[in-house]
Amino acid sequence: MAERQSTHPLAAAIGREAGDGVVTKVEELAGRGVKAVVDGKVLVIGSVRMMEELGYKLPDWPMRAMTPVYVADKSGIVAAFGLQDQLKPKSRDVVQALSQTRDVYVLTGDRKEVAYAIADELGLPHHQVIAEVLPVEKADQIEHLKQSGRVAMVGDGMNDAPALAVADVGIAFGSGTDVALEAADVTIVGQDIEGVSRAMNMSRLTMKNIRQNLFWALAYNSLGIPVAAAGLLAPWIAGAAMAFSSVSVVLNALRLKTQGGSSS
Repeated sequence: MAERQSTHPLAAAIGREAGDGVVTKVEELAGRGVKAVVDGKVLVIGSVRMMEELGYKLPDWPMRAMTPVYVADKSGIVAAFGLQDQLKPKSRDVVQALSQTRDVYVLTGDRKEVAYAIADELGLPHHQVIAEVLPVEKADQIEHLKQSGRVAMVGDGMNDAPALAVADVGIAFGSGTDVALEAADVTIVGQDIEGVSRAMNMSRLTMKNIRQNLFWALAYNSLGIPVAAAGLLAPWIAGAAMAFSSVSVVLNALRLKTQGGSSS
């Protein structure tokens, strides 16, 4: 019942499966869980880190490659949920394609065992997994990665917002939380994971196109201005050359429409 009051999508899923009860107070702890009063009883629902910080002894319940969410009252742990992420369709293909030219990392607040299982599905080595980090720590990790080059961060949750904000390019999905969309620089419509690689490819093509246009524009002027200054270029020819320069730049830019649509 308490999880229904949370903005986290996993909390909402748990809330849908929970029974009825009277929730009189809910305090959301970012990156950890929630604390609530349900039917007059104080409950805490959250991660392993949260339970350890509160001094609860965790039961030895098998969770395999799942993220545990514990429910506790003043007597101790009373229940647990095992959550397991499902990869978006084509996630592995997109990650493998990006890995050909970039370093791709998994950055998550989940346990290492869970993160490693996801990395295995994606075909990424374990040394490119950064797990068990809080939202603010995600931003710190992005700052650290930026020391080696430009960093793009992809995320859609409230906990991803700080990292999206500090990344060189923050990419969020249109289906994500409002705070993630606000922090991101690029929004992928819907949940199409292939949109990430298309956006990056379009960015590369756009910068290449800009450099080409600048080169040809400077070349036209570098050749035309000295000739015109020497009086060797008729005005109508100079005007036609300038018009051709502008048209060629526009036509070259329009090529992005077909290049972007056919790229992956």
